[in-house]
Amino acid sequence: MQRKVELVILEQSKGLSLTLPEGSCLNQYHVLSVAVLNGESCVYNGLDAEGQAVWIREFLPQKMVHRDGESLDLVPSEDAQTIYKYSLAAFEELYQLLKNAGDLEHILQVRELFYAHNTVYAVEQALPVQSFKEHVSEKGLPFSWTEAKKLMLPLMNSISQLHDRGIVHLGIAPENLCVTEDGRLLLSGFSTLEARAADGELDQELYSGFSSPEQYSGGDWKGGPCSDVYSLGAVLYWLLTGEVPASADQRMEQDSLPCVAQKNPSVPENVSDAISGAMMLDPSLRCASVDDFTSGLLESVSGNTTVYEVPTVPNEHTVHLEPEMPQKRKIGRILLGTAAFLLLTLALAAGVHSLVTQKLLEDMQQEESSESQEQLELFTVPDFVGHQYQDILNNKSYSENFVFSTVMEYSDKYPEGVIVAQSVAKNTQAPKSTAIVLTVSKGKETVSMPNLIGWGLAGAKQQLDELGIAYSVYVVENKNYTPNTVFRTDPPGGTQIAASDGIVAKIYVTPEQAAQEESSTNSKKDKNTTKNQD
Repeated sequence: MQRKVELVILEQSKGLSLTLPEGSCLNQYHVLSVAVLNGESCVYNGLDAEGQAVWIREFLPQKMVHRDGESLDLVPSEDAQTIYKYSLAAFEELYQLLKNAGDLEHILQVRELFYAHNTVYAVEQALPVQSFKEHVSEKGLPFSWTEAKKLMLPLMNSISQLHDRGIVHLGIAPENLCVTEDGRLLLSGFSTLEARAADGELDQELYSGFSSPEQYSGGDWKGGPCSDVYSLGAVLYWLLTGEVPASADQRMEQDSLPCVAQKNPSVPENVSDAISGAMMLDPSLRCASVDDFTSGLLESVSGNTTVYEVPTVPNEHTVHLEPEMPQKRKIGRILLGTAAFLLLTLALAAGVHSLVTQKLLEDMQQEESSESQEQLELFTVPDFVGHQYQDILNNKSYSENFVFSTVMEYSDKYPEGVIVAQSVAKNTQAPKSTAIVLTVSKGKETVSMPNLIGWGLAGAKQQLDELGIAYSVYVVENKNYTPNTVFRTDPPGGTQIAASDGIVAKIYVTPEQAAQEESSTNSKKDKNTTKNQD
């Protein structure tokens, strides 16, 4: 089947009057047509200077702006000046982070970011892809667990790494997934938090059955990594049952969602349980991270589903055992040969050659048989890295052949309870009862983001400095809070932040008193000037 490079237009909108005219030029890019339009942005099919297909995403919050007919600049409405600047900065920061995440093969890559027409543009490399819905329709639902995990687990690994870099999607759904020619799932359609919440400043873009309950409920916290966990669970539910789960807002009123195993008994119990855990309505009861969710899906060693892989590079813990014949056995063989020679000589002298020879041959065969039996007591050491330690411990064949001990350490790559390293290299031939030290992950070393809402800026900064959390301060007007007061943080208070993630917390604070008074004074002066002119 021929695959199209152009994105499919998801919906027509009256907002098309705001979009760039076909044939417009943006730096080195040529705009062809509108592909996707939502409340936050517009994606155009385009070409670069070399004629290569690209997708150009323009920050275009329809509620806030109109487009100047001559300059094509976006002009925010008078009452949306501040929120436009805030939203534009958030959009730019999101796509700058995505540009820096170009090493993740299951995330649609951003190749350039630039300013033009009083807004920001993100250029993505267009690829020959098939929509995920079309791909699934061709395959037929429901998928087997083997088919589903082949597609989803590599994607989940990339999303986990996105979370490590401070990026959440909040819109993981079939509409934002596509399949490349080599069978990889790609995630696209990233938006800022305000576009993925029912009470956000932008037109909401939620996905029935896939968006998390906290995105519907509003309030200060509109979602985080565990919201993406919910969406991933919903996608797997759809693949394995053939049914889109009930929308989260409906489930909050009356929850009667059956588990996956009830709909598809061929799905392993641990997989069904993990999906149910990922789709808990209460975020505090849900899997806290994609890694936790993945661990639940890969609970069984016998299922051969481990996907955590690391290069097999020897380290200080690696021991190579080379089987060789013990020294005592060598000496025994020499003595046996000497004894055989002497006995043979005596037997010849006594005329009992045949009897002694037979006896010697039997003894030597018995010794050789004993040696062969001892050689068979060597066992091949499996690759334990990437498996759950508890599963290895519960495996009878492993526990009978090897003696395990553990060392616990924090790991940025492996979830808690997963084996990070082993002291005896895989495929080593080792005697029975060989001692093997398994290094087991304690998960990521984290600190808890403090709840800073209502704090003065100085006190908030002091807390973050003491915890070693990097932060940026954004001054935004908010009439509901006193001057120089924190009214929002991203991530919200209580979020666990891994020390190695490099996340920069965003602190939103009201202007200082002097700035507000000056603004008020200038406003009064303007009014007085107007009156005098009248």
